[in-house]
Amino acid sequence: MPKISDNEDGTQTLSINSAELRVVKRLLDEHVPEFKRVVQFFDEPQVRATIGFFKSAIS
Repeated sequence: MPKISDNEDGTQTLSINSAELRVVKRLLDEHVPEFKRVVQFFDEPQVRATIGFFKSAIS
């Protein structure tokens, strides 16, 4: 079961184990047919480089 923990600095941490992540992935694959294609798109080196550039330009 996912757990939200309060940290000393006032932030919160979401903890989820790998079995729970597999369930979420399976549900996304079933209900969002394009999910796998979108994940593959964002994992491509050119896309990662572009995102990195935008992050550095904004920060």
